[in-house]
Amino acid sequence: MMGYEHAFRDGNGRTARAIFYWYMLKNGYDIFEYISISKVIKEHAKDYGISYLYVQKDYGDLTYFIDFNVNIILSAFNELQEYLKVKTKEFHEIVNVLENSKYKNKLNFIQKDLIKKGVKEPGRLFKVKSVQNVYDVSENTARKLLRELEAMNIFLPIKIRRTTHYIAPADLRSRLNKISKS
Repeated sequence: MMGYEHAFRDGNGRTARAIFYWYMLKNGYDIFEYISISKVIKEHAKDYGISYLYVQKDYGDLTYFIDFNVNIILSAFNELQEYLKVKTKEFHEIVNVLENSKYKNKLNFIQKDLIKKGVKEPGRLFKVKSVQNVYDVSENTARKLLRELEAMNIFLPIKIRRTTHYIAPADLRSRLNKISKS
């Protein structure tokens, strides 16, 4: 109702969506943490306005507005499913490349995870300290893991001041494919 009644001068839709998300999450619909209905509403702004007009024309019958919002939720859910399919496919491709590489038995979980992050974000910098903190390993272990990836020609070293960082090259995916074929 908040979205329809316009209790405030501005922000009624955002307030209504915040209450909607809170209600859904409170009642165990955890999937709504990952669904963006605002994006879909923005894409269908014209239909959003038309649903209001139909409600006004039909003496306050909210069926049009409810129908519009249910369709928005379904569209947002479908977008999430498509996104997850793409990400799952990418993940399996990377895992497959790593499993078929000559380094298959030399890479541990942390190194595989770092490679996946590097493929996902080409140009990403990996610092010894951040690897140490994220994976709860010693500084020496973090440094060793990154140096091994450098030795395998997977990550490139880069000096910033006096500290060596490791960068995921832009062509990391093709490098991995070459490694898996050799």
